[in-house]
Amino acid sequence: MAQIVKQNEWKNTFREFSKVFLDYELKRGISDKTLGLKKARVINHINSLFGDITLSQLSASVATDGLQKFLDYDRLSLMAKLIELLNEIMEFAITPDVY
Repeated sequence: MAQIVKQNEWKNTFREFSKVFLDYELKRGISDKTLGLKKARVINHINSLFGDITLSQLSASVATDGLQKFLDYDRLSLMAKLIELLNEIMEFAITPDVY
């Protein structure tokens, strides 16, 4: 059963999977402030870049290309936070049983 769920998650778009991740974060008990920041970054930035891409299509080169605009806008601090969060979400997608 867990394998079927995992396979179905990979068919979802990044936007759909990010909801699974944020639900997990809520259940994990992180602070409201941290959860709010993660939600805002996912909704305002990450999903606008990658939301319609399936998880299996989101490669390092796709992520790099998408995040390039933050270099152009000289927003390196935000870009670093988005990379960290994107890595966290993708790690969760690959190994959900660890979390």
